[in-house]
Amino acid sequence: MKRTNLFYAVILSIVFAFTYTSCNEDPVVPEEKTPPTISLVSGDSYISSDAQVDPGVLVTVKVKVVKGTGELKSLAIYENGELLDIENRLKENSNPINLSTEEYKNGFEKEIQFLSQEEGVSDYTFVVTDEYQLSDSVTITLTLNPQETPLNFAKDSIYVYNFSGPHFGSLDLQTGKAVSSSDKDGDVQDVGIDVNGNWYKKIKPKNGAEMVIPADGVTFEDITTLEELTEAYEKGTVANEADVIEGHVYLFKTKEVNGKRDIFALKNLEVHDEDANENDYYLFNLKGYKYE
Repeated sequence: MKRTNLFYAVILSIVFAFTYTSCNEDPVVPEEKTPPTISLVSGDSYISSDAQVDPGVLVTVKVKVVKGTGELKSLAIYENGELLDIENRLKENSNPINLSTEEYKNGFEKEIQFLSQEEGVSDYTFVVTDEYQLSDSVTITLTLNPQETPLNFAKDSIYVYNFSGPHFGSLDLQTGKAVSSSDKDGDVQDVGIDVNGNWYKKIKPKNGAEMVIPADGVTFEDITTLEELTEAYEKGTVANEADVIEGHVYLFKTKEVNGKRDIFALKNLEVHDEDANENDYYLFNLKGYKYE
């Protein structure tokens, strides 16, 4: 009798469990949301991949955005991780751009214009986000073209005399004129004569200027831009004084003014040594770049 009751109890439990399970609805599986996608449209008028550009030029890209599950909400443009400046760089009214309009919320193609960087290399990232905070992005890297800044000063046939003689023995690089040895604007000084009256035929920098002897192969004629002159200067050897030899080139930077130092190349054309007096002189050609 007890076993029979136990049997019925088990049967009733099974029936009850089946009945309870059958009466409940199937579990709801959450809908998997699809994020939006963004890409860059190629074309003759657009930059759609990494590129070289000039500094401060207007860059145009065209983005194509396809919505996912949710409506689109915003498009943000970043330069090196920071929102691109809308006052001076990005040609839009806001950043991020509001996409919650009929024109944009369901997908679009749109031109974006901005001014390239003035220096260095920049990554530009375009990030689209929808109402569910799902997003996608695309990035391009813009590198500046090598810049060529023409030299802005030149003067030929400059006479600089023996410091110990009666004529001017210093050179003002910024005017290309010989000046007296006591002149505060003099940048290059003839060294003068030794105890025996022999002309040293040497020059030295003065008044905060610096002199560099360029590496072999650097020619005066081949230096035509600030960049070339700067590179030659940086690869040269700093010298306190130097022998003046016909055909040789000497590089100089003047004392710093407002954070800048003008830079020059000086080529000797002639060393004229007067045995009988102190009218010895050098003949130079000069060119360089002055920050104005």
